[in-house]
Amino acid sequence: MKENFKIINLTKDLLDKFDKYLTNFPNKDIELKKDIYTTSYEMLKLLYECNSSNDLKLRVVLKDKLVSYVKFCEKFLKSSLF
Repeated sequence: MKENFKIINLTKDLLDKFDKYLTNFPNKDIELKKDIYTTSYEMLKLLYECNSSNDLKLRVVLKDKLVSYVKFCEKFLKSSLF
């Protein structure tokens, strides 16, 4: 299902790529894998919430949370690669 909100589509694509990448993730980093999944799905949830909200202040707060989730995901991925 395609959304009108482009970032939701991009996030869904990212989740699909995570699924492919994390399938071969080492077992020693299983907690990291769970954190990446959890964080990425929280991002998608926040995107839907932000997209459906009419309250401008709430949208700003949700966008700030999204930025932090993106940074968390980046950190998790970097630590998994090194």
